[in-house]
Amino acid sequence: MRIDAARIMAEAKLKGGLRDNDLRLLREYASRPAPEEDVRPSLRFLLSPEAIAQGQAFVAQMHRTSLWGSGPNSNFVERIVVPMVQERWPLVAAADAAMGGVILDVIRKALRMQGQLAFWEDAARGLAIGHPQRVEEACRRLLDRKSDAHGAFAEEAPDAHMMKASGDFADRDLTDDEALQSSASKAPPAPANPFRRPRAPVADDLPASGKVLESSDDIPF
Repeated sequence: MRIDAARIMAEAKLKGGLRDNDLRLLREYASRPAPEEDVRPSLRFLLSPEAIAQGQAFVAQMHRTSLWGSGPNSNFVERIVVPMVQERWPLVAAADAAMGGVILDVIRKALRMQGQLAFWEDAARGLAIGHPQRVEEACRRLLDRKSDAHGAFAEEAPDAHMMKASGDFADRDLTDDEALQSSASKAPPAPANPFRRPRAPVADDLPASGKVLESSDDIPF
């Protein structure tokens, strides 16, 4: 049975929210890569196992990246992030180009806000689960938000229902695929944390173990 996620979301707006059956269908839809017909032709190359694996690696790296202490005029994105994406995750770079550069623009905005753009790390999560058609919309929502550190919780999360529904898929190990093994064997070893920047001391800094933001995976739709 084909699941029409766009129709489910459109009807949910009219009904005032998602029903239990809607959530079940969306979870099923997000648990595997999107059907080709749901993705515009220019993005269908992102449905390949290699592209999904690169998307997973990219999103994982974003979650390990600290933007604390970065000045608003820092050239960190152009000097470090852009070359790294082009070298290590060329399909992510191609996705960004196909979407008008919105993925890197989100990182630039998050850098200007010293990391205080909620859920910026997950803007490209759709690449990691084979749903590239969700990424541009998620990025544009983050880019359109006012540049304040806090906002309505539901508005901050890019595609919260997709992120929650896709947790199991995003955690899968795709490296058993023969083609990915071949590709991975040619790639140079990744630095432990190539995006980590020295963190400037902050007077009222939280302890390292402090939980600043809850995961968007916990959002109750």
